[in-house]
Amino acid sequence: MWNFTTIREQAGSTGRVFTVIGRQPSWITRAALTVMVAAFAAIVLLLVVPALLLAAAVFFALVLARRAWLWVRSLFGFESSGRRNVRVIVRQ
Repeated sequence: MWNFTTIREQAGSTGRVFTVIGRQPSWITRAALTVMVAAFAAIVLLLVVPALLLAAAVFFALVLARRAWLWVRSLFGFESSGRRNVRVIVRQ
């Protein structure tokens, strides 16, 4: 992992040393990228999870309201299909 070169070797191969350094990010760069990805994931989770929970709660509230509305309509004699004054012809 460690690559030591002397001054004499550096005189002819400075391009190689710079390319080796450029290809390998330092530990501080990797740590900074890890922290950045973790922070981004935390922000996304803090925004997405409550939005999903709120959407589920609204969906179930609307389902319950619709069922209550149909139940109240059935108490007053309306059919669940919503039609009135329709005669059904039963065919055999």
